[in-house]
Amino acid sequence: MNVSSVSSFQARIEQRLQQRYPTAQPTVLQQLAIAKRILMDTSYGKDVLTTLQTQLSGMSLDAILTQVEVKEQGFSPRAEVIALLDRDTFMEHLIKKEQILDGGTPFDHGPYSHRLQWYILYQASKQQQLTMKPVELYVQLGEASLKDAKKENRTVWDDVFDFDAEARQLIDVAAELSDQEARAIAGFSSPEFLLAIVTSSSFPNGPLKQELQLTRLGQLYLGRESVFDLKKALAFALAKKAWFADMNLDLEKVTKELEGKSLEVLAQQYAEIDPAYKKALDTINS
Repeated sequence: MNVSSVSSFQARIEQRLQQRYPTAQPTVLQQLAIAKRILMDTSYGKDVLTTLQTQLSGMSLDAILTQVEVKEQGFSPRAEVIALLDRDTFMEHLIKKEQILDGGTPFDHGPYSHRLQWYILYQASKQQQLTMKPVELYVQLGEASLKDAKKENRTVWDDVFDFDAEARQLIDVAAELSDQEARAIAGFSSPEFLLAIVTSSSFPNGPLKQELQLTRLGQLYLGRESVFDLKKALAFALAKKAWFADMNLDLEKVTKELEGKSLEVLAQQYAEIDPAYKKALDTINS
């Protein structure tokens, strides 16, 4: 899009948000329209996350995101969530400035996708694409005026950071397009599309990509708890397998010993005892 087209598209999003949330602050809706436009720019998002990948250098994704959120952006420490949240509980996290490590999301959505969306916005803010600080915008999302009066358990968050039928209408996706095609238009404003791209062959190999891939496998084969400590989940699964073979073993001690190994080594060891996991891991490594 040229500058004029981008401006017109952004203004249309803003207008539609105003129609859906008539009592919300106009400035907040303007900033959300800008945020939506930024996240739809897949090329920009990929560049930001490619740079993030070079900065991990031995840190986990959760650790580096927490560092940026708390020390640089002014958020509270992130919350851990294991189940899907109702609207009011979710909005309480927003008001408290808590990003969420979300174990309750489906594996194709991913527990980190929303935090990565906001990381993209942090960089856009540094470039003065947003005039409101990201943490201030985040808190505003918890205001009652941004609840969707037309649909229960929905807020403006779903328009900007998720991708349901209403979010699809917001950006004029043609009805005949498939869900996959529609998400490609939504770009990184769709968490599913963000995760699919960053874990695909189109994204450079590196620690960010690998951790997201392994986290997704953990959700599939080890359960939701693996989101919060994948290494521990793999170590416990391996220790339990060994314990079933020899019940004289100290399960806790074996788990602790295994936790001393790297995530990559544990993933390879677990692949040796779970054929389905091995097949999926081989696909990642190929």
